[in-house]
Amino acid sequence: MKKIAIQHIPDSNYAYAISEDKFVIRLRVARNDDISEVFVEYGCKYSFYTKENRKLKQMSIKYEDDLYSYYEVELELEDPRLGYIFVIVSNGKKYFYSEQGIEEKFDYEKAFYTYFQYAHINKIDIIKEVEWFKKAVFYQIFIDRFNRGSYKKDTSYIDMKSTDLPTPTSFYGGDLQGIVEKLDYLKNIGISALYLTPIFKSISNHKYDIIDYNLIDPQFGTDDIFKDLVKKAHERGIKIVIDVVFNHCSNKHEFVQDVLKNGKNSKYYDYFRRKNGKFMNFADCEYMIEWDANNPEVMEYLIDLTLNWIKKYDIDGLRLDVADELPHEFWRRYRKAVRELKEDCVIIAEDWHISNSYLSGDQYDSVMNYAFTKACFDYFSKEEIDEKGLANRLNSLLVRYRGQVNNTLFNLLDSHDKPRFITEVKDNKKKFLAGLYLLFFYAGTPCIYYGTEIALQGEGDPDSRRVFDWSKEPIKEVLDILKYRTNEDFINADLRIYEKDSRVYLERKGKKNQYILILSDKGNKYEVLIKEA
Repeated sequence: MKKIAIQHIPDSNYAYAISEDKFVIRLRVARNDDISEVFVEYGCKYSFYTKENRKLKQMSIKYEDDLYSYYEVELELEDPRLGYIFVIVSNGKKYFYSEQGIEEKFDYEKAFYTYFQYAHINKIDIIKEVEWFKKAVFYQIFIDRFNRGSYKKDTSYIDMKSTDLPTPTSFYGGDLQGIVEKLDYLKNIGISALYLTPIFKSISNHKYDIIDYNLIDPQFGTDDIFKDLVKKAHERGIKIVIDVVFNHCSNKHEFVQDVLKNGKNSKYYDYFRRKNGKFMNFADCEYMIEWDANNPEVMEYLIDLTLNWIKKYDIDGLRLDVADELPHEFWRRYRKAVRELKEDCVIIAEDWHISNSYLSGDQYDSVMNYAFTKACFDYFSKEEIDEKGLANRLNSLLVRYRGQVNNTLFNLLDSHDKPRFITEVKDNKKKFLAGLYLLFFYAGTPCIYYGTEIALQGEGDPDSRRVFDWSKEPIKEVLDILKYRTNEDFINADLRIYEKDSRVYLERKGKKNQYILILSDKGNKYEVLIKEA
């Protein structure tokens, strides 16, 4: 038994409550170790020392990656004050694993010092899934390139035809009215939620450099048009999530201009981050100035903006751009304020890396799961990992987070920041469809990028932001994949991923049916099976 590989962390993704009387426990061990059985011995922490007050439950391997196997079990508790240890059987010998480490004996009379504990399950600490989000099929729209609506506006800024390849500064003229006019289309292909890139006043085509957070960009429309979009979307059962850019703003924002004019005499001087006396910029973009959300006044300003949008437009969610560069304390206050106003308003963060410190139920609900995107890229496109490598990678991502987080991770194959998936796989239709099946079978909430249903091409930014070709019909096989998320049995099914005989199996076991996706030959071969559970 490789003792050095054994790991358990209390009150983490290894030990968490899913309700006031249900608790999930995980234990990591070396893969293919000589361990034959693993049990968790548990009970109320105050009576754990007596045998009659302890229970023993066997654990089973739920996930495996290239180095480790992860045992998991769900406990039903009679008391929310939990104490527990692990009993590990290796080569016929029994070992005990507690906070004191791995021992051949365990002193139950002194267990209060050494058992693992979850001191008390408190209802307020349990991560709650936003139910509509868990069931949603998202569709990301880069507004300038989706559809130009039939309403009067200044068109002098438009310098791009629908057939032109995009440049960083080109404008096609897509707008909010154009989305209104395609809501029935979106509903009919199976979309239940829209993620819109920024809608507020900016000089760019992407609007990530916001000048005025209180003004919808006239290129996109008006308050009334956006209200109409939300209202008509809701009538069709479609939710609306908007992009929130609070890490930075345009250098043309009135507060920045005031600082440039008045220097340290400006009331907004401390609203922005500085380094060596100069404004800090987002990445290397000199025209994007970073807010200093460590400042309580900035916190209040940004939170008030959000609350106003929710009240004014009745939006259903917020996608937080570059969220991981802002303070935890800001997001804690932000979440509390948002949820007090609208209980099911979902908070999705752009965070490309491991995000556990934000996903404990007090900050984000979800993150854009670019680690999943990378796994798909490495398997389908670069072909750097085989079927075993893909299964290992997908499992390793699932043990990063608690189950409730996995159920609502925001999964995507491509976006405005990434090359189109169809282009990545060199227009290979089998790989394209296999990737979409994987997106929909994997744990979490799937999001497709506008034009996926017609296999819209595009290299990296700005080429990934081409104009939607409305002369093309959606691909039937794509529409068939989108329908999986209308099946409650499929959505709530338990997921297991493994490799066998150079095939990757994703098995979702529901109450009625078992849904199996089989991938092989780097996605060039795939099969979907549905069996009675």
